[in-house]
Amino acid sequence: MPEVNITLLWTGIFLGLIGLATALFRNAPRHFFGYLQRLFIVRVDIINGDNLFEWTKLWFDKDTYTKRARLVSANALPITDWNTASIGPKKWKIMFTPAPGIHFIVYRRRPVIVHRDRKDITAGGSVVGVRDMFIMYFFTRDQAIVRDFFEDAHRVAEEENANKLTIYSGDMFQNWGIVAHRNVRPLESVILDEGVKEATFDDINHFLSAEEWYKSMSIPFHRGYLFYGPPGSGKSSLAIALASEFRLDVYLLNLTNLNDSRLTSLLATMPSHSMLLLEDIDSIFTKREAMAQVTFSGFLNALDGIHSKDGLIVFMSTNHIDRLDPALLRPGRIDCKVYLGNASSYQI
Repeated sequence: MPEVNITLLWTGIFLGLIGLATALFRNAPRHFFGYLQRLFIVRVDIINGDNLFEWTKLWFDKDTYTKRARLVSANALPITDWNTASIGPKKWKIMFTPAPGIHFIVYRRRPVIVHRDRKDITAGGSVVGVRDMFIMYFFTRDQAIVRDFFEDAHRVAEEENANKLTIYSGDMFQNWGIVAHRNVRPLESVILDEGVKEATFDDINHFLSAEEWYKSMSIPFHRGYLFYGPPGSGKSSLAIALASEFRLDVYLLNLTNLNDSRLTSLLATMPSHSMLLLEDIDSIFTKREAMAQVTFSGFLNALDGIHSKDGLIVFMSTNHIDRLDPALLRPGRIDCKVYLGNASSYQI
């Protein structure tokens, strides 16, 4: 029987124990930090496409931090006034927010770490979008301070956008993003034939005031309008003016970037009491032939199917009503048709 070298044996055991200890405890600092974070830090992720992201940007723009920070992102935002849009130079507002990286701020005497993370979204080797987010670490055990922050951010946004119309656009990733804040357009600034805009206003007002009746009758609470007529007759202008009168946020869709499932998901995430604007609908569907990935049946199901949104007002416009399929024009999808023609003597 060969003789065992005791020194080598104990050396091997010792090295083995060291390896085992290293394997067991090499992640200990990370786990320990994670444990401390859960005890004393509240983390919040705020991703672009959500209203909270826009509110947070406005809060930072007003905060003293971005007025003295050395690492900031700057955006030029157009200021549009319907009454003076074509007179004089265009007006701009410069917004400052924390640039991608790590930032340290103080909110209500509590330290907060802000990590701005921005990455390109690629598909098929091409950049198709941007994922932008704030990751905020509040040094507190009380979530109430975090809720207070977002209430403050919401208040700042309301003050900043008072008397403005918010316009959203949907993307292929099923997110809504703010594309503009425009000053509200007075209904009297749109000159149509006598009684046209008044009748449309009264119809929307009646619809919005009948919400409880719709619910009591178990009828889907949504309504569709079609503005049709030659180009330049005021279809889009009337839709924006009506949205301004009723303080409805406007949601725009480019159906060429969507398919049936993405369209359904986008409409399902729209808030109640808002306007969906679909311009030149005849360029997307000629009869039942789709010019995009969205099928005609998928489009109809998104409008008034089982996933349709309550409180939704849909405005469509077309220059060629004769190209639209009767299935789209029936009540429940299009409840009110408004013809807007060339300027009449009354309008002139």
